[in-house]
Amino acid sequence: VIRVDLMHHALSNKGPSRHENGKHYLYQSSRCRASLDCPKCALAVAKQILGFVQVAPRGLPLTAVALRDLITRQAGSIGAAVDCVVDIGNSGQQMRLSRFDVSNSFGSNGSDPIIVAAGRGNVLLPKDGSWSMVKHEHGTGQVSPVPQELSVPLIRIGKLVKQADKLVLDKDPANELLRIANPTELLRAAVANTLNYGFLQTTDTQKALFLTPAFKQVRLINVPVAEVARLWRIGQTLASSATLIGTSLSGTCLNKA
Repeated sequence: VIRVDLMHHALSNKGPSRHENGKHYLYQSSRCRASLDCPKCALAVAKQILGFVQVAPRGLPLTAVALRDLITRQAGSIGAAVDCVVDIGNSGQQMRLSRFDVSNSFGSNGSDPIIVAAGRGNVLLPKDGSWSMVKHEHGTGQVSPVPQELSVPLIRIGKLVKQADKLVLDKDPANELLRIANPTELLRAAVANTLNYGFLQTTDTQKALFLTPAFKQVRLINVPVAEVARLWRIGQTLASSATLIGTSLSGTCLNKA
């Protein structure tokens, strides 16, 4: 989702350490300045990003478990503030990013440690109609509003691998879904404590919930909120009580009592 180019760093004198399999890993902390490459816009600069340089042992790459523990010591994520608006997958659905970070997550088996980069911000919902962002608890089915001050994450599957001295993604971004979902849910199947996000449209007679919004580059999988609003208005014109349900929209109607 995000590509960051390091521009500058200044090492401090102290950093955390870790023992694993008889080896003592020692790190020095650093502060970095980075640029976020936003398509069709100027670079958005982020400053004061915390990073670490491994100073011991030499020649031994950091293990996945050691990296997980290092991020855990930094309150679970490492990132920085940023300010830009992105068009999610060129779908027309815009999102204002206020932060990007990397955090701990799980492999497809639900236990292997991996790290996930995410952009965080607020989806720009249409002013026409009563639209809101909500969160859905998978275990209980409870739906509640997302506070305006709380940003939501944008993620996409893709692993950086080394090919001919270059770092490239192992999957074509054009074929992978951009999802509004927590980094912990990137690969694993939903579990009891999974927290999903969704768009909620409210009318006088019913509510329509569009869970786990997902977008594919150029071609949209889940219709942008603005387009859903337009279709809803057409439905209300054709019938006094319209019901909007479609598997491509991941929609669920919640009739009011």
